[in-house]
Amino acid sequence: MHEHSVAKSLVDLVEQEAQKAAAKRVKTIRLAIGDQSHIDEASLKMHFDLIAAGRKSISQGAEFQISRTPMKFRCDACSVDFEIVNHEFRCPVCERSGRMIGRGDELRVESIEVMD
Repeated sequence: MHEHSVAKSLVDLVEQEAQKAAAKRVKTIRLAIGDQSHIDEASLKMHFDLIAAGRKSISQGAEFQISRTPMKFRCDACSVDFEIVNHEFRCPVCERSGRMIGRGDELRVESIEVMD
């Protein structure tokens, strides 16, 4: 159920940015969501829509464009950056273990497209 609080914060942020741009309507919100964030995209959108509609927000009806970001690792032996495939945490080049460099738990607003 944490999607509700995330959606509320997202509506707040989008409204602030749209007001700064003197926008009349928010058309598209581009999000990067980490695979390990445990955020359900459909639930986030549903809560966003409910909150925006309840406020009669200019973000009401905005389209979501979502890209997923995976956990990232770096091999200390050969400096290759890699992602986990089939739960395998080993470097695809030298097969040694890597260390995490990107957790994949982020939720980031990449851009907001508005209409004047």
